[in-house]
Amino acid sequence: MKITRIFSSLGLLVLLLGSSLLMAQPLYVQSLQASMLSEPKTTAAELKQLERGDSVELIESKSGWYHIRHNGEEGWMFRYFLAEHPPLQAVEPAHAESLDTDHVRRRASAVVTAGATRGLSPEERNRAHEMGIADYHALNKMDALVIDEARLNHFVKAGIPE
Repeated sequence: MKITRIFSSLGLLVLLLGSSLLMAQPLYVQSLQASMLSEPKTTAAELKQLERGDSVELIESKSGWYHIRHNGEEGWMFRYFLAEHPPLQAVEPAHAESLDTDHVRRRASAVVTAGATRGLSPEERNRAHEMGIADYHALNKMDALVIDEARLNHFVKAGIPE
């Protein structure tokens, strides 16, 4: 019985220390703008808008929502707007001479299928790539692509060109 209590106590201690370390990490807004809300629901009142790259402090996590603190104000934000790393910097668009013309017509489904391979080991990813099931290398290129913020703002304001 004593051993069970000791292991239970140690487990609880590890859990508490782990969660407090997680809560101490800053999170960063990844979208262009994200609303900090009064409650963890989409219909809640907006307290303020946060910009891409703003840092917040995680207070707690609840059903896909993060209770956060920003500049002394507390509110809620959907977890997919935040990440543990600052957003990546924009990269330059591809130029015609740098395009891989051998694979220009590759089906999108091969790249989309590669998204499902993220949880696979490197050997399994390579095997899927060699079998033509998924183009994991193209997925990595797509993941690394970041759109210039000025162009994104222009697109958002102007809409899709005809």
